[in-house]
Amino acid sequence: MCKVQWAEDREKHVCSVSELDALLDHLHAEYHGDRAVIVTVEAPESGGSLAIGVGRDMTVLNYVPASGSPP
Repeated sequence: MCKVQWAEDREKHVCSVSELDALLDHLHAEYHGDRAVIVTVEAPESGGSLAIGVGRDMTVLNYVPASGSPP
């Protein structure tokens, strides 16, 4: 299970890759254009997190391992 957060007060727990994919597609459509947002996916098993910029024509990713050190 992963925690997905896209605003201070907006988060959801997902249990599968397909559920995460559907949520990211929904958020991309909801925040398209000037409303682009950074979505953080935290994996409690590994302790790492992945930040994904959604809502624009191009997506950016930033992975932070559990150690907090750059890859």
